[in-house]
Amino acid sequence: MSKQFVLIPAEGDNRVITLEDGGDEVEFIQGLVGGYFETMTVPEAMRTDAVGGVFWVDENAGYKSVPVNFTSTYMTARVLKGTAVLTGPPNSEGETTSVPQKAIDVALEYNKVDVP
Repeated sequence: MSKQFVLIPAEGDNRVITLEDGGDEVEFIQGLVGGYFETMTVPEAMRTDAVGGVFWVDENAGYKSVPVNFTSTYMTARVLKGTAVLTGPPNSEGETTSVPQKAIDVALEYNKVDVP
């Protein structure tokens, strides 16, 4: 079964992307964030709009000349740089799941907001 994620670039519009069934998740996400990644599961108390999910970001973005990702920063309450991928929370087997619809709605709403 395919999975839906949200691609949240530091510049440009956020959009829903699909990983087709059988696709290599690691390579797919590495290609999107620009290298090796780290994940961040945001504690419930810190989640803006309680959207849930897991953010995947370039683990070395802080050392690169990439812009701050205002959408991801707002949604996680942590300063994040570069492109982020938002996935759903892991299932009981620890596998990545599709993003919940509420998280998609919140992320896509940011396409309508002007940021510095």
